[in-house]
Amino acid sequence: MQSKISNIEFYERIYLDELNRKNVIDNSITYPTTIMSFLVAGGFYIFKLDDFKLKNEDSLTIFIIMIVLSACFFATMSITLSKLMRMYLNIFKKYHYLPSPLDLRKREKQLFDHYLNFYEDEGVKKAKQKAIKSTKKQFQNDLLNYYIDFASTNQKVNDNRLKMLYKAKLFILFSIIFIGLTGILLILK
Repeated sequence: MQSKISNIEFYERIYLDELNRKNVIDNSITYPTTIMSFLVAGGFYIFKLDDFKLKNEDSLTIFIIMIVLSACFFATMSITLSKLMRMYLNIFKKYHYLPSPLDLRKREKQLFDHYLNFYEDEGVKKAKQKAIKSTKKQFQNDLLNYYIDFASTNQKVNDNRLKMLYKAKLFILFSIIFIGLTGILLILK
């Protein structure tokens, strides 16, 4: 019986760790959104400098390259935003939480009533004590299954969210490169 209790505690710890990990992932969105804000502000600053005059064919080439880089910048920023929204809003998968304490109590009562009726129908002596023991055992097993199932689901959800965050950061890096090249071209014009 002791090993079953430690198993429950072990899986409970995993379940709670995944819920804590969820909060850490939720809080990790501030860094990418701050960088995005600076990039958008920098992009508007660069694009506001509209004193670009076409003097020759080289100017036209630089202008076209700047347009392409700007389009790439806006595309990567849009992709980044969509990845961050998917990561933060968690659109496709939901976390699993333990049932409410009231529901757990109802389940425990259902188990007790079931076992008490069963043992009384079978004519078992001390049916109430046996029902209590069987209820505790089954309820512990139910909790163990909740922790295992919900921790597994939450871990998958967290892993997917972290992949989205990684992709968002990757596209932020591409955005930095595109806006940087656009700025360099603007200076060189």
